[in-house]
Amino acid sequence: MTKFTIPQAAKELKVTEAWVRTAIRMGDLPSTMEPTFKGSRVMKHMISKKALDQFANRDNRRASRRDDGRAKWFFYASPEEVRLMKEVMYTSDLEQLKIVAGTILPSTLKGAYLNGHNNIPEDE
Repeated sequence: MTKFTIPQAAKELKVTEAWVRTAIRMGDLPSTMEPTFKGSRVMKHMISKKALDQFANRDNRRASRRDDGRAKWFFYASPEEVRLMKEVMYTSDLEQLKIVAGTILPSTLKGAYLNGHNNIPEDE
């Protein structure tokens, strides 16, 4: 059975070694600990070809706290900073920034919440 070290797995997946280590630590990518050489007490992670293929072919997103699967963001800003940020986003040539600007809602905290709606409401 073919097995990969962390550097080999990272190269195979076209990601960084840190990303592979995080996936192992989070339990998303199974690995076994094996000696670096016969009789060694120093261990290293080894990832089977089957585990690597299953990981590469699955949806790697972790579950979001949102029901619709989209990420949510919270940032702290004064009302004036929120107004300025929305103004800059609305006047941008990038349509995605205009969409994001439309999702900024005031929060009960001293910040703003991106609610993830895909519409651009009128400015308050």
